[in-house]
This record gives sequence, structure tokens and C-alpha cells, in this order.
Amino acid sequence: MANFVFVFFLTVSVSVFANPGQAPQRPKPGAHRDVLKELLKEPAVVKFCDRPLIESRAYEVLNLGKSKEGKDAYLLQIPCTESAYNMTFLFAIPETPLKIVMFPNHPDFQKSPLDEWSLEPNVVRVGARHVDQKKRQVFVYVKASGDGTRGHFHRYTISAEDLLPRLDFTIVKSTSDHKTPYHFSKNQLPKGKGWTRLDPKSEVVGCIADPTTWKCAAAAEKPIQTK
Repeated sequence: MANFVFVFFLTVSVSVFANPGQAPQRPKPGAHRDVLKELLKEPAVVKFCDRPLIESRAYEVLNLGKSKEGKDAYLLQIPCTESAYNMTFLFAIPETPLKIVMFPNHPDFQKSPLDEWSLEPNVVRVGARHVDQKKRQVFVYVKASGDGTRGHFHRYTISAEDLLPRLDFTIVKSTSDHKTPYHFSKNQLPKGKGWTRLDPKSEVVGCIADPTTWKCAAAAEKPIQTK
């Protein structure tokens, strides 16, 4: 078997909420490698992710500050798939056993006429475009047409207490009319004719996935303790 050398580029934000200006405590690098090795052992990951992306591309350590108990909260953002218009990521908790975070969809987003994407209530592959670590916000945009006139946008806020994403809102356009295009910008939301905003009527929370099924695990009902 050919020998491969993979280099992982590790980027850690220098923002710390409790002590601004001080560098955060980094998780042990070995823990990250263990997570990636474990990730590549899972049949579901090999089936649904592009293995070379996980092995060879940079992954990022997201520093989400501290919980109320003063514990550091971290997530790994790991490349999963790449296409002409989009790239998806897995968000994993750097612990053993492996924990993958699933992001929730707005209930109305799964209803006609917006259900053409056939999305599950919670998804594990996330089209993240930007992460604001200071605000703990993840911006997701999936472009469905090259001119940007069809797609769906979501903003989530992740809690430092349980590391689960809460849906802030969704903006979707299901028909490409070649008008009112949107190309991602962290400073601008999709707007104009055809774009529909969906605000949750109650809290919409993600879960922790079972890595063998990519469905919500029973353990997701309990808060996940950060280290």
C-alpha cells in the first residue's frame, strides 16, 4: 500500500469570552487525530463523505468560549463533500467516543412547496459558509443554481453548554426565475421576490448523531458535557 503523508492545518480562534486578549487553551492535538481516525472507521462516513477531503484538507478547531461552569467548548469543523456550488462539513465534538453534531431544519422547510430537497428534520452534512466564533453563529447557504436565484440559507447559534445548534431562521427560494440572485455574504441576507423567511415558532434544537446511522442518538436528550 502506498504511503501517504497527510498534513492537517490547525486554526484556533484567539477570541476568549471570559478573558479577552488571552490565548485560549487548546485541546490536545492527539485528541483531534484520534477523532479523525475514528471518523474514517465509520461505514456511514466513508459512504457519505469524500474520504480524501477528510484526510487531506484543513480542518478547523472552533473555540466557542466557556460554559457557565467555566469549561472550554470546542467543535471540529471537518470537510465532507465538495461540488460545483457547495461544500459540506461535519461538526464533531473532539471527544472519544466520537460525537457528531446534527443541525435542525425548520419544520415548514420540510413541507410543500419547499420540500423538494427532501431534507430530514436534522442533517449531519452542513453547507457552512462562515462561523462567527465570538457570537457562536454558523451561517449555512446551499446554492441550488449557478446564478444564485435558488437555494436555502440558515443561521444557527451554538450553545457553549451542550454544543447543540439552535436554528435562528431560514430563508429559502425553491424556484429559479433568474431574478433576485443571492451569493453568500456574512453581512447580507437573501432578499427580494421569491425568497421566503421562516422563523421558528418555538426553539428548534439539533442533536448528537449516532455515527453508525447518522440519526439522532438517545444520548442527545442529555446535555453534552464539554471538557
